Amino acid sequence: MAFAFLRFPPAVCAAVLLCSSVHAADDAKLKDIEARYQSERAACESVQDKAACLRDAAAAREAARRGQLDAAQGNFDQNALARCAALPVEERDACVRRVRGEGVTEGSVKEGGVMREYREYTLPSAPPPR
Repeated sequence: MAFAFLRFPPAVCAAVLLCSSVHAADDAKLKDIEARYQSERAACESVQDKAACLRDAAAAREAARRGQLDAAQGNFDQNALARCAALPVEERDACVRRVRGEGVTEGSVKEGGVMREYREYTLPSAPPPR
């Protein structure tokens, strides 16, 4: 018995194609999450508290699977700027400048912290003429 070609409305065809591309994107995202998890597990071998490191890596993987973890650089920048907003008004501008890369940056997370320094020199007003 020969199969007859069924005619499907274009909307049905589009929905099928969309679902298959979304599924492929989800597969790629899950593979990315798993690769990052394996990388983080490997990094846990060289830390002092291996158990805590492994727990954090597993928690990050689960949060990423639920869509609650976004490691995009934009979010880091937004978070840093949000921390500046909590400072007194007279300190905010210097904080924002440090976050945006002005000044001197030393250290690394691996070394225990990043130190950012921004200096602004204000010259005294000229004395009034005599």
